[in-house]
Amino acid sequence: MQNTQTGWRLLILLLIAVNVIPEAILQMAEAGWIGAAHWRLTAYGYGALWKGLLAGWQPNFTGQPALMFLSYGFLHAGFLHLAGNIIGILWLAPLTARQVGAAGLALIYAISVLGGGLVFVLLSDSIRPMVGASGAVYGLATAWIYWDYRERRQQRLPLGIIWAKLLTVCLCNLIGWWIAAGEMAWQTHLGGMIAAWCCARALRRPQDSEPPAPQP
Repeated sequence: MQNTQTGWRLLILLLIAVNVIPEAILQMAEAGWIGAAHWRLTAYGYGALWKGLLAGWQPNFTGQPALMFLSYGFLHAGFLHLAGNIIGILWLAPLTARQVGAAGLALIYAISVLGGGLVFVLLSDSIRPMVGASGAVYGLATAWIYWDYRERRQQRLPLGIIWAKLLTVCLCNLIGWWIAAGEMAWQTHLGGMIAAWCCARALRRPQDSEPPAPQP
């Protein structure tokens, strides 16, 4: 059990690092401490999700149109954007890991990022770059809600609280979009939610796959 907890805690630290380090470097470049101020534009050019790359735009490197569906999730639009997502990861990732372990957490996180990117390109008409881990954060929240839903169904408990939780997450998405004056990629959040619900449904808890203990 101790080794299991160590594994998912290290994974959470890794998720935080791969989100924080790029933004920290870009912040220092913009402050003139290292590199050059144009590093952010360069990072977005190579790592953000650009819908135009699926419509004939010239990629900066081979494979960019595919890789951008993951890489966008580790870039952010500034400190506040990053901070909000890190808070979400710190809150929700341990809840997810306790349900499905480190491998399950990694899978749900990755699927949520991919699903967020896919729904963004399907529903958005924006040609601007999209970045951020919020699709994964919304996905982690939705996976947690799914497990609550599954447990309540198994116990034949009322499901009204589940629909209330899902509605709250959707309202957070809508309110965030309104506060940001339409500049927030709500499509990414929706995609992360859908992907995580499906992924959580397919996953089994580690203890569910273990054989029963022999009778003494």
